[in-house]
Amino acid sequence: EWWYYSGHLESESGREFGFHFVVFKADDSIGEPNLVAQLGILDVETGEHHTASRAEAGFRTVGDGPMTVAITNWVLDISPIAGNHRVTGTDGDVELSLQLEATAPVMLHNDIGWLPTEAGATYYYSWPRQSAVGELVIGGEKFAVTGTAWFDHQWGDFFVLGKPAGWQWFAVQLDDGASLMITENRGIDGRVADTYGTYMSPEGDVKGLRSETDGIRVVPGGEWTSPTTGATYPSGWALEIDSLGMDLVLIPVEND
Repeated sequence: EWWYYSGHLESESGREFGFHFVVFKADDSIGEPNLVAQLGILDVETGEHHTASRAEAGFRTVGDGPMTVAITNWVLDISPIAGNHRVTGTDGDVELSLQLEATAPVMLHNDIGWLPTEAGATYYYSWPRQSAVGELVIGGEKFAVTGTAWFDHQWGDFFVLGKPAGWQWFAVQLDDGASLMITENRGIDGRVADTYGTYMSPEGDVKGLRSETDGIRVVPGGEWTSPTTGATYPSGWALEIDSLGMDLVLIPVEND
């Protein structure tokens, strides 16, 4: 199971940041479930990428709300109000605290929020548009930030190691108010095994997408090689969906 937040933040002076906050929960039905949390911050101005993580055995809830999970000193708080969340993570000279509120309806993937796969079944939904308000601290410099976020929640009795062996995942917030999720899964041979997605119109209507019926094509537009690992990654993509008459070019703000 995971609770997955990605988004864009901007300070009062117009300085831009990208953020990622996720809590993973794994249960082997033998002992306590294990929690791992990760935090990533991209400073667009400097190109610096800050990362941190936490781990804890057991599912420790605090407070009396529907769900407030603590992973050491980090907190994920799910409000009684649907789509309203709070995340807090701190590590050395990086701190992030955000209040997130849904500004669009919930998005059920595969039309019903449940996907059967060869590796097991998974429930999957998103709040594709959340407003974000809070505070970011980097190296002692404090920023009041606002922005937008995308939240994914996925859980089930599926096994993820090697199935899929890799994937590309896109969460796109379009200027007309529409939202788009596309996932491309690869097998251990490196070939694309499955491509699917979900489109939500500006009015909140949801449509499930499959490559074989909707003509989804994800084509890398360039490459970037990590100076740290030597691994080469796609950098920029053309994303086409025939059934929606959609032709997008996705350009990274920062390759790393």
